[in-house]
Amino acid sequence: MQTKSKTALVIAIAILAIIGAISFYFSIYTKARLTEQTVQKMSLVAKTASENVLALILRLETDTTKCTTDQYICAEIEALEAGEDGIRVDALNDYLKQKLQTTQQIFNIDIISLSGTVLASSNTERVGHTESLAELNMEYRFSDAAEAKYGQTFLSEIVSEVGEPGHDADKAFHISAPIISPITNKPIAVLVNHVFVDELNGALGNWQQAELGIPSESFEVYLVNKRKLMITESGLIKNAALRQTVDTEPVKGCVYNEQETTGEWKNYLGTKVVGAGKCLQQMVLIAEISEKEMLSSSQLYKLEKIAFYSAFVLAGALIALLLILLSISWKNRKQKELIAKPLKKLFVSTYLIAVCMVLALSFLIAFALSQVIKSSFIESRYELTLPHLSKLLEKHVSDPLFLQNWQQAQVRNDFENFANEIEDLPGIMRIKIHKVDGTVMWTDLPTEKVGYVENIDNLQKIKKIGEAIISELPKEEARTFGKSNVIAIHQPVYFGQIEPQAIVEAYFDAEPIYTEMRRIQIKTMIIAIGVMFILGGLIFLFSHKANKKYIFKLVQLVNERSSELLRVRQEYTAMLAHELRAPLTNIRWAVEGVLGSLNKKQSEERESLESVSNSAITMLSIVNNMLDLTKIEAGKFKIKPIKSDIAAVIKEKIAEFIPQANNKGLNLNFASDKKIVNFSFDPIRIGQVIINLLSNAIKFTNKGSVTVSIAKSSDGKRIHVAVSDTGSGIPADLMPKLFQKFVQLGKDDKSDKNRGTGLGLAIVKGIVEAHNGTVGVNSTVGKGSEFWFELPI
Repeated sequence: MQTKSKTALVIAIAILAIIGAISFYFSIYTKARLTEQTVQKMSLVAKTASENVLALILRLETDTTKCTTDQYICAEIEALEAGEDGIRVDALNDYLKQKLQTTQQIFNIDIISLSGTVLASSNTERVGHTESLAELNMEYRFSDAAEAKYGQTFLSEIVSEVGEPGHDADKAFHISAPIISPITNKPIAVLVNHVFVDELNGALGNWQQAELGIPSESFEVYLVNKRKLMITESGLIKNAALRQTVDTEPVKGCVYNEQETTGEWKNYLGTKVVGAGKCLQQMVLIAEISEKEMLSSSQLYKLEKIAFYSAFVLAGALIALLLILLSISWKNRKQKELIAKPLKKLFVSTYLIAVCMVLALSFLIAFALSQVIKSSFIESRYELTLPHLSKLLEKHVSDPLFLQNWQQAQVRNDFENFANEIEDLPGIMRIKIHKVDGTVMWTDLPTEKVGYVENIDNLQKIKKIGEAIISELPKEEARTFGKSNVIAIHQPVYFGQIEPQAIVEAYFDAEPIYTEMRRIQIKTMIIAIGVMFILGGLIFLFSHKANKKYIFKLVQLVNERSSELLRVRQEYTAMLAHELRAPLTNIRWAVEGVLGSLNKKQSEERESLESVSNSAITMLSIVNNMLDLTKIEAGKFKIKPIKSDIAAVIKEKIAEFIPQANNKGLNLNFASDKKIVNFSFDPIRIGQVIINLLSNAIKFTNKGSVTVSIAKSSDGKRIHVAVSDTGSGIPADLMPKLFQKFVQLGKDDKSDKNRGTGLGLAIVKGIVEAHNGTVGVNSTVGKGSEFWFELPI
């Protein structure tokens, strides 16, 4: 098989791989955007649903407080506690039954003495029944209520309890509050309201049926208690309340850290979902939808996945073809001429197919890019306008009953002031204000009637989710405004309520935005198609190269592969170092934390942990050296010079080595020329140079001293820094290789205590040369060594 055919096929495979990678990247990008948008929707759903639940609980707590402050109830309980006759019990039971009829949420009211006996109840069969304190605390938080002050209420967890037919009666929760004696001003009994758990289901019912703009099979909103049990019914499985364990990320976040969670996780069925969690009293509220359903709603995501898989399949087919042809070429190398013509025809066909696929996929990618840009561009342009419309309307409308009084002059004047203030919004052409049922309350067109119900697209989505809708009008509707491109915005306004109270409808002239957007789209398409044509041209160019350049190209390829291998090795080293640095840092700080908690008597544990900490620090130093050396070799090493005092930097680093020098009985000296001036250098990196040189000097010096000196060169243009020691010196044959990587000064030391990684001096050389400086060494065996470097001023 000819070299040009192999080259053409390899390049075709590479192009398809690039196309697949681009398609895969954009599918990931689209998925991230969909996830972000869905998380925002789920957060809004969770916020509104949690407000509904809290509003229900607040209403129940208010009802409970009213009962505990009822004068008749307080007087009767005071009398019962004083031991008066039981006629009062029957009267009080009847009174509690009357109270029960005023609320639909509560199915039973108990008044329990501080000793645990039911004094009165709307369910007369419970009167006289006594429970243990443990049972009362588990069901009612009895002790908390019995010791509470006036106005305090306590919400229990969901428990199993026999109730009335027609309800989820074996599951209930309770609101408990103290009954305070008007005489002693102390609790004399505890009032307990029993509430059906299906009241919570009712508070979430509307959200369970929400459609998010598409028919949804996996969207649900539910509550979980602190014991990680679902306490409202599931939309996916039957009889889940108090039976289904939910140990998902939102539950863990609220139970363990009181931290709310949004994003992606696996739900209680193991399905990957996108949603949001809210931490409530004794509960966690979760709103979620399956990731699969979320992605199925995006045609753009499907298109990008199809492009990715198409490129992947075609590239795989071409790779298989290449392997087959290589195999044929190898087995029949002596009969090459016999198969040359069939192979040539096959490669011409493959070449033409590859070119056609490149062109088709280039247009496909360009189109996908343009659609992503269009969607992002429109949303980004109006994302600040939406809250502006809502806040301004809330600001101007002062009448809390404006929905009933919208025809009155004052409310209409408020609407007019709102419209006048937003006239300066770029491109705004028309404004309407609706009720949530679509009734037009106000319009800026004097000739248009009000009071009629207008059909608003996606009205149910606006009402249920409370999300603004940004849509592009069809060309026919846009022409009624005298424009070719018009954007319509429907923004819900809440006026401090849970549900939207009104909808602002605004129309904007989008032609200037579309002109700018088209310019970006055209540029993107031109770049994408141009890249594909360039790659196609490269296929043509390389596939027709003459065989006479084969040897030259082979040598060139070897060089390129060598460089690539070097780059891969550098990248792998950098990646490995990065991956090691995080866990080593965690180990170090974890050990330091444990060390801080040990007392003085735990000496053995402290010694072991200090050994671990020192090992972690050593390994971190090695990892950092690997990273620095990789950057130096790759030519990506950067310094950050600032005007600094080099003497101060060196003194600081010397101070760090004083304990180490003292342990070995060495004198650590510093000498500086008084003429040294401040100049620009990277103090952190020069500090690293001093650390490496001092570390080596102290390591290989057993007696005597180590001296660091600074002086100005004779021409006054450079600073000379030297680190000298009285150690064993360096052999002459080792000195020329001393600043190369992996050269170890202590490699002949059998104890290994003085052996290093061989990276320190290579890094020193790289740092100094990055400053346009020079580095060197002078040494005499048996007398010591002097490592020096010079930096330009």
